[in-house]
Amino acid sequence: MDLGVVVTINNPAESEAQFTKAREAGFSFGQINFAWHGISPDSVRQVALAARSQQFRTVAAGCPINPLRLNEDLLMNVDERDFIRVVENMAMLDNCRRVVFWSGTYARHWTEPNLLNHEQDAYFALVVELKRLQGRVAGIPTVFTIQPYFTHIIHDVASSERLNDDFPDGSVRLALNPAYLVTPTLYSHRASVVPTLIATLAPQTEIAYLSDTFLRDDDTFNYPLPGQGALQMVPVLKSMKANLSAETPILLQPPTPLSSAALKGAQGFINEAATKAGVA
Repeated sequence: MDLGVVVTINNPAESEAQFTKAREAGFSFGQINFAWHGISPDSVRQVALAARSQQFRTVAAGCPINPLRLNEDLLMNVDERDFIRVVENMAMLDNCRRVVFWSGTYARHWTEPNLLNHEQDAYFALVVELKRLQGRVAGIPTVFTIQPYFTHIIHDVASSERLNDDFPDGSVRLALNPAYLVTPTLYSHRASVVPTLIATLAPQTEIAYLSDTFLRDDDTFNYPLPGQGALQMVPVLKSMKANLSAETPILLQPPTPLSSAALKGAQGFINEAATKAGVA
């Protein structure tokens, strides 16, 4: 199975070591997450050169802004200025066009629920911010690739399809990690729910991720490597193969930081599951 990986960079000075680790684990392409405040053209160039030196091909750039708190770097360490710098300099990253970020939340932590997130006004606010951001980077060939999460504005099939209706030109698409859409209510039905989610949202999906999930005793979720949680990867991979476009990258989305051995182990588990699913 042609599998990539998400590489998160918290400090550009450490980027070469992160790409070396990915290559040692057998990954040759993936998404680079720019996860520090104060991103500059020089720092993007530094990361791009480090990726190139390790022959790591970039298919997406992640800058995990919160569109509803754009000028706060509290949620994931980046703000609007960082986002604009990444987009302006994406040509350095193998001319990649996808920029990935969260769908938006009024909460202070990315997993935290907030009742305002599912109100009509929150959705309208998200659309307004997306269009404003598109205006700020007009002329740069970019696909805004939004990662839904079950407590965020884009949190399920209905909200995802609604977003597609508001951006029918394909300028806003999904970065789909099926594990992130499993709610506590759906958790006991995950074996049937997750493959269906993939099939339904596949036409909107620009990039797909693999991670695992399990529900803790305090009703919060953890997202470990595949094989370390409660998802069944064989039906997940079958659904991805059957429904996603052949051009849609599929990436391992690991928690960080991880060793090369851990990444390689996860890759081996996915390849074994792919063989069982008949999609290797």
